[in-house]
Amino acid sequence: MDINAKVASRIKALRSEKGYKAEIVAQELEMSKAAYSQLENGKIDISITKLQKIADYFSIPIASILQENNGAAFNIEKVENSTINGTQINHYTDKELLSAMGNSVETMHRVMDWIQNKRG
Repeated sequence: MDINAKVASRIKALRSEKGYKAEIVAQELEMSKAAYSQLENGKIDISITKLQKIADYFSIPIASILQENNGAAFNIEKVENSTINGTQINHYTDKELLSAMGNSVETMHRVMDWIQNKRG
């Protein structure tokens, strides 16, 4: 997968994680729905300016869009019942949790809160 496809995939995942509709994001980014769809599917190159607008829209640093996720699959509904790659979160050490989270800042905050609560 080339870098453009990876970035496009990350943007699509961000939108899905937030529960946003593509047409709303497109409108906020001042793009047509068709152009935004092409962007999310890696069909068009993404300018740095557009990438910054996207980062600003999702309130994340531009670097978090560019960085690759380490491949860990997170399932977080309730943190105490959460899994990483199918293993319940309470089977990991704190260090393993932080490592497995990769670039997911929102996940990191939720897990850190859970760790803090777990410790008392």
